[in-house]
Amino acid sequence: MPSVTAAQLPYKLPATPKQQLQYLAAVVDIPYSLLENGGDAEIQALCYAILYRHLDRYQKIEAMEHIRKLNGPLLTRVMNVALHPTYVNKKWGVWSMTTEELFADKKFHERFAKFASLIGVGASVTSVSDFIRELKKKRQAYPRRNSNACYLGSRLSE
Repeated sequence: MPSVTAAQLPYKLPATPKQQLQYLAAVVDIPYSLLENGGDAEIQALCYAILYRHLDRYQKIEAMEHIRKLNGPLLTRVMNVALHPTYVNKKWGVWSMTTEELFADKKFHERFAKFASLIGVGASVTSVSDFIRELKKKRQAYPRRNSNACYLGSRLSE
C-alpha cells in the first residue's frame, strides 16, 4: 500500500479518477492529453510528485518507483515536477512551514520591530545598503590622508 494518497493533498479532488486526473494535470501544469488514458497509477504518481519535497528518504524512494512506472513524455514531465528545484506552483498550497509556524514567525518579527522602534532603531535593508553605497562614494571622493598622524607624530617628537 502506498504511503502517500490523494487524501493527503490539500485539495478537494473530484470523485472520479478521470476528473481527478484533469484537476491534478491543471495543478502541475501537465497537458491532460498525456493523462487522458491514465488511471490510479497516474494519480498516485502525481500525488507523489506534488508532495515529493515533504517526503522522508524512504518515501522518496517509493515515490520514484511509482513515477518510473509511467511511460514516455509523461514520465519526463512528472519527474521534472518532483525533482526540479526551482519549480514552484502557487496553486499547490503545500509549504515548508505550517500555518502555526508562519504565525509564530510573524509574531516574533512584529515583536522585534516594535522593540527596535522603541529604542530608536529602524532601518530597512535598502536604506542600509544605500547608506553603505554613499559612504563608499564619499571615501572615494575624499581619500584618507595621514595628515593627522604626521601632525601628531611631529608634536610627540618635540
